[in-house]
Amino acid sequence: MGNTFGCCLVEEEECYSSLLIEAPKAVKACRNFERHPLLWGCTTEEEESAEVARVLQSIKHRHGREGLHTAGFEYRLEACSLHHPPADNEDACDIVEEKKFALQEEEDITERERCEKCCTRLHHTASNTRIEDANRSLFIVDGDMYDEICRLCQEVAQEFMQKEANLKWITLCEDDAHDVPLRALVHRDYRKEEEAKSQQPTLLIATGNGKVCAGIFSRKHLLTSGIEPSTALPMLREAKKRGMRSALITPNARGKYYTMNTFQKSLSALFTSSSIIQQQPRKQNRIYVVAHSASGGYLTRHLLTSPQLLPRIQAIAFTDSTHNIQWTKHNPTLQSKLQDSSSLYLRSNDVRSLGGKEPPKQTGSKADTDSFWRHRFGSIRTLWAGTNDHSLMHWSAHDVIWGHFDRHCASSSRCKHQ
Repeated sequence: MGNTFGCCLVEEEECYSSLLIEAPKAVKACRNFERHPLLWGCTTEEEESAEVARVLQSIKHRHGREGLHTAGFEYRLEACSLHHPPADNEDACDIVEEKKFALQEEEDITERERCEKCCTRLHHTASNTRIEDANRSLFIVDGDMYDEICRLCQEVAQEFMQKEANLKWITLCEDDAHDVPLRALVHRDYRKEEEAKSQQPTLLIATGNGKVCAGIFSRKHLLTSGIEPSTALPMLREAKKRGMRSALITPNARGKYYTMNTFQKSLSALFTSSSIIQQQPRKQNRIYVVAHSASGGYLTRHLLTSPQLLPRIQAIAFTDSTHNIQWTKHNPTLQSKLQDSSSLYLRSNDVRSLGGKEPPKQTGSKADTDSFWRHRFGSIRTLWAGTNDHSLMHWSAHDVIWGHFDRHCASSSRCKHQ
């Protein structure tokens, strides 16, 4: 599901980039036909090309906030109407009034008070403009510039997640066959041999296919909707409240042809060792999984080949997962797990009939399941996510997911509720 859309996007961007180099007249005709605006501050296509080249060169070896600042962008915390009210509203709270401008490197964001409706949005600094879907191409053109700004925004978002959830990067494995080492974001006191002995449960978040990195659900929404709706940050906050550890993996680290292999190696490195396998399952810490899109399929296949992890999984929230219950017909234990009360399936819309054109169903309401659906996913409890956007399911259904986890967290008596 996510893979198809991701491939289309990549192909479109590659075609556009090649047109810029090989057929400027065709690009000009295309622009005139679509009435596509030139990059902000440019009056001709030559100026635009020069500006894009300048930006790409300036950020080539830069990362995170430094690179984003060099490119002319910054993230700003935008307070909601309650926390940044009109001047005549004397009763409103002002807990983030002082933090509505650009976020500074030295700011201790782990101590900042939070509101679910306050959002960290990307802004174009020179024009003091918030980036939205309607104006994104005016400030970030498709192609290489889009990819590089997305890279920087993902790095900034990961910095936020590291600080708020007290995470660190660890290298899971390196081998000569790949230039890119496998890494994961985990809690700072992570020790593989001691992981299963911990009494603290672990939240595992696996995002979908494409070019997204650990903890990122959507590059597009990271640019146009904000850090909170497009990343795992809200989930990490909830995990921290409950005294849970967290682990974020990157199935796409080595490209689309190695995603399954990357997923399996990541989970094996994080949660499997000789000492852990020798322990009784009841003495091992519990894992709560958010498996988005293709990662739901990867998780199911991994559990078929690595059954020792299954007893540790306390609950699973599948969001538009691509798995198939028929894969498990020779594994009744796993088949039962994927359909019992510990598993939940959230769907963004009825892709076979509505195509996202009708209003989304109410968040958490029971989804219609026909014989085709039951053949594919079995009798798993299936609810509407409350959105037609595949990439915003975790944001829209946030409370539903945590309600599901809390019910099973309470039953295990290992979570700290606040």
